Amino acid sequence: MSAAIAGRRAAALAALTNGRRCARIVVTDAAAATDRIADPAVVARRCLSLALGDIVDPEDFAQRIESLGYWANERVDEPGGYAH
Repeated sequence: MSAAIAGRRAAALAALTNGRRCARIVVTDAAAATDRIADPAVVARRCLSLALGDIVDPEDFAQRIESLGYWANERVDEPGGYAH
């Protein structure tokens, strides 16, 4: 699975577990529907939200996103990478 697809799946799971009460419909194919996914509680704990004006320690932020599967690079060429 590509990093881009994994990122889209993670975003979809996060949206499904955000706690807001609204209609939720998931459209997928049979192959994707049979893939195992993380426990929603785990997904919720691993979500990271930032807002305009937040102060973030660069080293702590790098460690946090690396623990989520991102990797450091000189420039961002594809989903899953980050540059500093």
